[in-house]
Amino acid sequence: NNVSFSSSTWLDATCVGPNPCPDATLSSPAVWLICDDCTTIEVSNAVNLTVRCNEDSACENIQLAGMENIDVLCPTPSACASGTFIAQESIRLRCKHDNNACAAAQLEAPVVDLQCEGDCEGVQVQNAMDVTVTCTMESGCENAVLQSTGSAHVECLNTKACRYMSIDAEEISLECAVAASDPGNKQCGNMVLSSTVMSIACRRTGTCNGITYNGKPHSQFNMLVKDSKTLAGSTWTFADNSTVTW
Repeated sequence: NNVSFSSSTWLDATCVGPNPCPDATLSSPAVWLICDDCTTIEVSNAVNLTVRCNEDSACENIQLAGMENIDVLCPTPSACASGTFIAQESIRLRCKHDNNACAAAQLEAPVVDLQCEGDCEGVQVQNAMDVTVTCTMESGCENAVLQSTGSAHVECLNTKACRYMSIDAEEISLECAVAASDPGNKQCGNMVLSSTVMSIACRRTGTCNGITYNGKPHSQFNMLVKDSKTLAGSTWTFADNSTVTW
């Protein structure tokens, strides 16, 4: 209990079993951490932190902050659910289970890479400058909230993958079903979008139903759309001095 490990170069820690490293403190510029229960572990003085949350709920409600770069793998149920991740430079969060892998996680960094093969419902990204989100699970990114002072690139590649997602960014690039083989529809249904530069591709019927878009002043808007049914129920509002290409 309450053990501290310190290194001036790097630390590689593996904590296996129930409550394996209670209240341990890891201090090093580079930390690699594999754990079955990471929730009470404290990491300090790290520039680069890499974490694999092995077991169910291994990093649930965890709070990681103060590092420059954070890379977290969440392969199990609730592995990173409701976790808080704050980095000075970048965060990569890889969510690979369909049961709450990263649900309701909060991310804050200039660069965010969110990979949602699994459940990212309700994830919040704040104070970012460059956000990349890939959603390949059905309903995997529903109700997510993305806020970026720069760009947000989002791919929604399954049924209702990004439904009810909200994005506020200077520049949004949104792909809804990039391939004919992508299953289902409503990939981008009921999204709420606001930007100065907007590029949206609705490549299949029904992919963009119910979207609400609010353009910022001097906005540039470019849309690729399959047919009229693709945009059913959508509302597009453009500010003055906007350039719109359909």
